[in-house]
Amino acid sequence: MYVIAWLIVYYNFIPDFMEKYSAYVINQAKEAKVSQAELNKQIAQMDSFKEIYKSPFGII
Repeated sequence: MYVIAWLIVYYNFIPDFMEKYSAYVINQAKEAKVSQAELNKQIAQMDSFKEIYKSPFGII
């Protein structure tokens, strides 16, 4: 039930969730003044998550 509910919520109410979450995580890393290498790692990880979330199976 949770998975079905999350898919409905995601696609109907927050389809930009990963964009907002990614921006939040990257902003938090910048505010924490992490090294450029760590920031690049965080950006790459968020880009990977965005790719995963393009598929309903990735969302699940």
